[in-house]
Amino acid sequence: YQWLKNDRFLEQDCRFSRCVVTGHWPVCLYRQDELNMNPLFDYERRVIAMDGGCGLKTTGQLNALVFPDKDAPMEKVTWESYDAFPLVTALENQEKKPFSLYIQYPDSVSNGDYRLSINGALYDGNNFYAVLIVEGLNEQAIDDLKSNKVIAESHLDFWGQDMVDRLLASGGSGPDTFHLLNASGISTRELSPPDEASRAWRISGNFMEAPEKTESIGLWLDFIGRDYIVNIPIDNIITPITLYPEQSDCIEVTIYATSVKAVFLASGMDSEMLQAFSVVLEDGSILTQDDLGLRMNDGTYDPLTMRYECNYLFDVPIDPARITTVSINGIEVAVS
Repeated sequence: YQWLKNDRFLEQDCRFSRCVVTGHWPVCLYRQDELNMNPLFDYERRVIAMDGGCGLKTTGQLNALVFPDKDAPMEKVTWESYDAFPLVTALENQEKKPFSLYIQYPDSVSNGDYRLSINGALYDGNNFYAVLIVEGLNEQAIDDLKSNKVIAESHLDFWGQDMVDRLLASGGSGPDTFHLLNASGISTRELSPPDEASRAWRISGNFMEAPEKTESIGLWLDFIGRDYIVNIPIDNIITPITLYPEQSDCIEVTIYATSVKAVFLASGMDSEMLQAFSVVLEDGSILTQDDLGLRMNDGTYDPLTMRYECNYLFDVPIDPARITTVSINGIEVAVS
């Protein structure tokens, strides 16, 4: 078995005298800054990784390597690819969004009628964030998914017909669709689907205590089945930053990829303590709280220390390492 499956082959220090081609690990997982399915050529170690994620990811492509002859050097090898996406020409240039953050996907499962895939995931030490896609694999499954019938009827046994009727009318996911095996605080929001056969959701959650050894979070959907679990990885943490503002009621602020935690000196709980928040990135661009989709999550007050700790979530993840300045209620704090 160990010779049939060798994950992250390019990240191992393997070197060869002749060209070696490897697959079964999508090349996008080697890239940290963009979604790119093209083959990877490592000329120094004489390795080509060519798995384009076709059939595993909605953005996958079929890659083919072209060898001029059996003895051709690696430098003469070319490649072709195919995907089902339309080819279009942009009428105007579009600048890259300053808050873009590339997140990878790790897993996909299928029960024959539906395929559940993680289309992106990150963990910042405080919260995890993932985009999941459910794809119908036949006409009946697609109809039941898009009409919300399969989700609604999965609630019948426990919640009754009233809940089924409500979910059919609203198109919502209901209380028992998403299940986490080793995390809590789950919240979901439906996103625009990647194609006509699918639906997509953004899912986020947290831990009561930061896990020490857990490298993934198990996720399953009620209507697909408990036996079909995808894993959301949390082994690659995006490091947060912590600042200590002066001349402000806010005495400490920690910015994660998906949230911000602020500690205030206060006489009680007040959800309006953080009235204005923005960040300046290394390229000079400014992201306001509206750009980030900042919203209150929860807060706790300690009457002994008179400290109010409040947590806010972002709709758009950011990379804290790119932040140079933070503005909190009009007080600017430089990131050293």
